[in-house]
Amino acid sequence: MKLQSKLLFAFGSVLIATFTLVEIIGYRQTHEQMLANLRQEALEIRGVLMATRRIYHHQFINSGLPLNKKTLGFLPAHAMNRISNDFLNWSNSGLSFNNVSERPRNPDNQADEIELEAMIWFRANPKEKERLVPFKNSQGQSYFHFSSPIWTEAYCLKCHGKRDEAPQTIRETYAASYDYQLGDLRGLMSIKLPAHFIEDEVLAQRITEMWGHLFAFVIAFAFGAWLLRRWVTRRLTLIQSVAGDLARGDYDARVPVQGQDELCDLASAFNDMAEQRRTAESSRRESEQQVRDLLDSTAEAIYGLDAKGRCTIVNPACLRMLGYQHAGELVGKEMHPMMHHTKADGTAHSLDECLIASAWRDGQATLTAKDIFWRRDGSSFPVEFSAYPIRRDGEVVGAVATFLDITERLKSEESLQRAQKMEAVGQLTGGIAHDFNNLLGIMLGNLDFLQQLVADNKKASERVQTTTKAAMRATDLTKQLLGFSRRESKNIAATDLNQVIRGMESLIARSVTPEVEVELQLAEGLWLTEIDLGDLQDALLNLVLNARDAMPNGGSLTIETANRVLDAIYEEQNPIADKGDYVQLAVSDSGSGIPAEALEHIFEPFFTTKPEGRGTGLGLSMVYGFVQRSKGYIKAYSEPGIGTTIHLYLARSEEQSQKSAHSTGNEAILPRGTESILVVDDEVDLVEIASNHLESLGYQTAVAASGQQALQILNGTRQIDLLFSDVVMPGMSGYELAQQATAKNPKLKVLLASGFTKKAVAQNGQARFSASLLSKPYGKAELARRVRVEFDD
Repeated sequence: MKLQSKLLFAFGSVLIATFTLVEIIGYRQTHEQMLANLRQEALEIRGVLMATRRIYHHQFINSGLPLNKKTLGFLPAHAMNRISNDFLNWSNSGLSFNNVSERPRNPDNQADEIELEAMIWFRANPKEKERLVPFKNSQGQSYFHFSSPIWTEAYCLKCHGKRDEAPQTIRETYAASYDYQLGDLRGLMSIKLPAHFIEDEVLAQRITEMWGHLFAFVIAFAFGAWLLRRWVTRRLTLIQSVAGDLARGDYDARVPVQGQDELCDLASAFNDMAEQRRTAESSRRESEQQVRDLLDSTAEAIYGLDAKGRCTIVNPACLRMLGYQHAGELVGKEMHPMMHHTKADGTAHSLDECLIASAWRDGQATLTAKDIFWRRDGSSFPVEFSAYPIRRDGEVVGAVATFLDITERLKSEESLQRAQKMEAVGQLTGGIAHDFNNLLGIMLGNLDFLQQLVADNKKASERVQTTTKAAMRATDLTKQLLGFSRRESKNIAATDLNQVIRGMESLIARSVTPEVEVELQLAEGLWLTEIDLGDLQDALLNLVLNARDAMPNGGSLTIETANRVLDAIYEEQNPIADKGDYVQLAVSDSGSGIPAEALEHIFEPFFTTKPEGRGTGLGLSMVYGFVQRSKGYIKAYSEPGIGTTIHLYLARSEEQSQKSAHSTGNEAILPRGTESILVVDDEVDLVEIASNHLESLGYQTAVAASGQQALQILNGTRQIDLLFSDVVMPGMSGYELAQQATAKNPKLKVLLASGFTKKAVAQNGQARFSASLLSKPYGKAELARRVRVEFDD
């Protein structure tokens, strides 16, 4: 029930109660008034009757008339009996009127029980003139009995005094009712009126008055309701409405305050409360936003758990690392079966062994430097995590786990360890080569002397010459080892790579077999780089020879140059590289390729993938040493059966005045779009980087970690406008994925990315996809332009 209805109900109840009380009081008052009127009228009748007795009856007695049927009626007893009968005949009220006595001469005037009770009462209260009491007769009917005493007076003694003094006619007629004395109670004037007559009269009168009262009360209720609505309920309704707005979050809602009554005080207090609530809510929202910003901004994953190990909160970093889209996919579900169920060796990881579970179950904090978690797609990744119990009032109510994906850290550590190993190998190699070179010098000097001594001995001379040739070969090897270990170049100068390559074009052609097709793709406007020209020539020639050996049956050799900018993201992924402007030299072949397990060792001295007896294993080591001395970076891409590309990144010359590409780039004017792009790469971090770049440019993205997963997405209901895929992926290459995808959807745009060159990897009819190949590494600006070109073609 609404407040207004309750107030009206309460007001109406008060009016009804008042109306009822008024009617009850009015009924009683009317009843008492009617009894008072009855009493007054009875007293008047008594007066008349008593006067009649004194005069009329007394004169009749004194007349001396004989008593007979005609004259007996004038005696008081008979007269009163006749009057009572007349009352009964005249009125249907049931009223009886009589004079009664204890010793009546007329039997009709004999006092009954209530009348005898009245006589006793009047004797006890001689000063009372009347008595009105309710009673019930023998049939149980209710009556009102009015009685008034008749005291013996002087004129009464004439008939009721001494018998001998009574008139002759009285003595002859009556034998009783004598010997009264002056002042004795002779009898009563008795009136009996049925109670229902009084009650009916009272009820009739009350009903008549009640209609007037009822009309007045209805008017009062209507007027009171109007006042209640105007002064109370309308203002309370306004407060209720504002309270509803406040409950719905509108903390600026206020109640108008007009006047100085209690409701105005209530409205003012409510407004003060609303202001306090608005301030508190603003502070709460600000605090929540700060917490949300902290959770959203931190790169560390945060995973909250309750006392049963169920997820309560996750931040975006956690969702991203675990491969989920929304927090609802994790909240309320048990943590352990979803992300920590299996060890790295494939065995089950029980909950009893889980260190995170010990935080919310046993209240024990823990820190683990290396473990694995499992993503939604079933893949795992290495993590460093900590778990701490959450306590409330001394009780453990949950836990919070924080973790980091340490994949890149492990890669960085591995790269640094590899670089440190290469540095150590270089120092060791340099020391050995230096000492060995000295020994070779001594050996060659002694061989020269020995050659002079045995000049006349042909066989001995031939043996000395053979030994000298072997020593010379050893000298060449030591020079290569010294080149690998040398830390600085002596003849550094600003060099144009294109000019050097063109100058070596004929040498390169002669260094490979006729079955090998050589192609130069030299970028225009190439930056200068500060290097040792001789070292560059040696390095390039070593790369060409390695490519030739990888293609014994012929193939294609591509030498490319380009201006490249390595950004902070690339630096993060490749810790031994520094971000900045570089001149890229890429040498690609379509040869046999290098197995993945051997790829990380190819720059180590004496490591070779060639058959025994073919190659010393020092060629790439020399190239590595040259790049290190030139403050550059080298990276190899290879896939068995496709080929190999060696990228040399040589620092841009500081003498040039041109502004770097990344310093003039303006992200605000990068081409943007709204199309849907599927990003495919077996490297999770590269997928994430590319997806984030594209989404920041307005595109919608979907991601896949393999060709098979990409085909499932393409075959689904989601609309995909462009396929952006890496070329080299296990199971299915980017070219194979592009072929199958475009066979089903010819309108699908395709952009492939690879560390290989176009000529090195395109084969078997896939060249059409390599025409717009995006070379790795790529920055956001280059990706934005190439994607837009594909859509605009």
